Amino acid sequence: LKGTRFPRCPPRFGARNTNHQGPQGAETQERREAMAMSFASERGSGILLSRVRLSSVELSQFDKKPNAPPVWPAVLTSFLHCVSLGAALMTWLRVCEHVVSPYVEEKDVKDAVKVAAQTYYGRLLAVNAICELVTSQFVGVASDKHGRRPVQVAAQLGQVIDYLLAALCLPSFGYIGQLKEGAWFILFFSRGIAGLLGNYKVSLQSYTADISTVEECPTRMAYLGGALVTGMCAGSMLATAVGVSKISFRWSFLAATAINVGIIALVVVKWRDIAPRKDYTWREANPFASFHLLGTNRAMAMYSALVFLSSFSLNMFSSTLVSYCETFLNMD
Repeated sequence: LKGTRFPRCPPRFGARNTNHQGPQGAETQERREAMAMSFASERGSGILLSRVRLSSVELSQFDKKPNAPPVWPAVLTSFLHCVSLGAALMTWLRVCEHVVSPYVEEKDVKDAVKVAAQTYYGRLLAVNAICELVTSQFVGVASDKHGRRPVQVAAQLGQVIDYLLAALCLPSFGYIGQLKEGAWFILFFSRGIAGLLGNYKVSLQSYTADISTVEECPTRMAYLGGALVTGMCAGSMLATAVGVSKISFRWSFLAATAINVGIIALVVVKWRDIAPRKDYTWREANPFASFHLLGTNRAMAMYSALVFLSSFSLNMFSSTLVSYCETFLNMD
């Protein structure tokens, strides 16, 4: 209609708009084109790894990963790890009872061995947690430089060492004898090694984020959580089957060891790192290097509190549940 002014449609993202483009507009356009070239040149680079804050339009343009590997190997890794964790978690007190029994002088006192085992188990958890804290930041920056696969393999190798030595501290079923001399210190060593080699969740969640778009990432993280819960249930059922069969709980730990060996094979064969590598300084490997984020990011502070409470309750769960079942429910 004559005399009517229609709103002008915005230019398509990525197209050069030369009309009425001042110095600031030209700078913005050049920035967008530079980002486009940067993201296009980095195979597998993800918005989640970038420090550049992009709009929703820019996200839809650049956060595409056509060559990303499937997510099922990561979900299967989470499931299998938690199967092994559930199988071992419910029987750790049995290991501790066998280890501390020779050192308890008042064995005639009711539950003296169980009380000593609970104390020893708490110290093992403390050693594992402290060692994990020492290398927590280093594990993150190492995975950025060397990829997620080697870090995940190292974490699973720590579990193999931990579970295998714990199995040898339990009564034998005829092949390899039981470790008795020095078992007290051997378990401190194995728990420390498992902590120093890192928590499996660091590289697992980072890898899942690497191969996912922004829209896919929450759903895929939920898959990992579902696999965790399912795996813990399956591992507990495995430990229960061993207990009902009246055989040595060494089988539970050997099964957990074999599962972690299988996870290592799965990671080596099926995982494929696509994230760009990033170098680090030793200052970034300081375990307290990221604490300042708790004061600047409220969401990170809340998430850290949730992780702490979750780990705190999980570490108390097994020993408290076993003690309750044996003391009040008369379940051996």
